Amino acid sequence: MEESPSKDRTKLALFDFDGTLTVRDSMFAFLEFLNGRWSLYWSLVVLSPILILTKLGRYDAEKAKKALLKRHFRGLSEEVLKKAAQRFCATEMARIFRDEGLEKLAFHRSKGHKVVIVSASLSLWIEPWLKEQRIMGICTEIAWQDGYFTGEFATPNCNGEEKARRIQAALNLGDYERIFAYGDSMKGDGAMFALADRVFHRRFM
Repeated sequence: MEESPSKDRTKLALFDFDGTLTVRDSMFAFLEFLNGRWSLYWSLVVLSPILILTKLGRYDAEKAKKALLKRHFRGLSEEVLKKAAQRFCATEMARIFRDEGLEKLAFHRSKGHKVVIVSASLSLWIEPWLKEQRIMGICTEIAWQDGYFTGEFATPNCNGEEKARRIQAALNLGDYERIFAYGDSMKGDGAMFALADRVFHRRFM
């Protein structure tokens, strides 16, 4: 479903993904799909010291995220991971969506508004859904080398101030007479909220 050129494309709707459009973190859902539930649980146990420090704000969240992904992506090629992501989006993604979120997204699209998903999650497991829906996405990008995950990201983690920076780099906000922003976290989405005329924090109305 594409935005109709005959409708109001001068309005922009920015949506966070995890916790806003979904009821759980899509990274954990994808890793569980990829390697199984017990593999994910064991990773959380092994990495619990740094995960706890991350929650306390004493360890870098981006480093913790990379450590978790490295455990699960080890030995898996780019081709294998991208095929897994396509299967995940086709068979599992619908299970984690929040109905109210999809309804609000559909509302903006029905009005012809420009809709953009802005997420800290990797485009790896969101992009197949974005392409199917023909929606623009601004996400964290994975770094590949010789067909494998390098353990690094090609872009900074798309969270906090980085969300605002990436939005401003990708879009000319002056083209829009009104900007709506939807998110579930002041820490993660606050900088995005600051760009908007209407802010919806943990709500859709």
